[in-house]
Amino acid sequence: MEEVKVSVIIPTHNNADTIERAIMSVVNQDFDLPYEIVVVQDACTDNTGEIVAGLKEKYDYINTFSVNNRSVMATRRDGLNAAKGEYIMWLDGDDWYGPKMISSLYNAIKETNADVVNSNLKWVTKKGVKTAPFAKKKVYSQKQAFKAFLYDVSYIGYLMIKIFRKDLLQKVDLNSFPDGHYMYEDTIINAKYILLSEKVACIKDANLFYNKLNENSITSSSSTRIQDDINAHAYVRKCIEEAGDENLLKIFRHTYFRNWLNLIVDIKLNRYENKEQKKEIVKQAKKDLRDIYSKNPLKIEGKSYSAFISSFRK
Repeated sequence: MEEVKVSVIIPTHNNADTIERAIMSVVNQDFDLPYEIVVVQDACTDNTGEIVAGLKEKYDYINTFSVNNRSVMATRRDGLNAAKGEYIMWLDGDDWYGPKMISSLYNAIKETNADVVNSNLKWVTKKGVKTAPFAKKKVYSQKQAFKAFLYDVSYIGYLMIKIFRKDLLQKVDLNSFPDGHYMYEDTIINAKYILLSEKVACIKDANLFYNKLNENSITSSSSTRIQDDINAHAYVRKCIEEAGDENLLKIFRHTYFRNWLNLIVDIKLNRYENKEQKKEIVKQAKKDLRDIYSKNPLKIEGKSYSAFISSFRK
């Protein structure tokens, strides 16, 4: 049996209307080397399972199994643990690939000898399909990549537009991540992966169709979005401190003002019961970010993000 080169992991929760399109977009790839599709069904109560089972009968390189309310992170982790490929890609059940998605990323990671390759994407909205602007073709060192990840709008964090080395991704240790429902897990995975990398590449090819029409997406917004954002900032700071790189820590601290503005915009766009509640959230967020971006070592005990950080398994 030939060695599997790429595993495409598809977490899905009640995507009966879109899962066949997602899977078939991977089946119909213009890629000649062996690859597999790993579909992780998370507590599906519609006929997603029947659709996946029917496709598995036709294509023997589809592997599928079910889990029960394990969350986005847990289903991604379960898929990674089951994957056989040398390289890993992810796809959500309501998005889909263009026919050259795998080949463009696989060829780029082989040609550049990078640890991860980022591509571009197309947004699918009510107004039509739009390619994300500002994409670059570039190869970064670790420090350059981390700075781009924090600063550069052309460096998009979505896991679905990347190809990872499986051996390096396993060192990120998704098994240590908490199982609960929280946002910005992409941010944490990106940060930990870059800190393990030596070389990161970006290409301009836009072969992922990112569906922004489905509000019930597996990555849809959460009522705890603001706290999830703060938690992610704190955890990234913790990872940099553990890496012991003062230059990266300095780069991180310089993003304080930009991230504060982004958080304020997020707060303004959310609905709250009254002005006093919003005022209190702004006050707490400002205090948290000052602590996270301080020149002093990160304080964890007694902070709003302490429970999240301690929920990671040792």
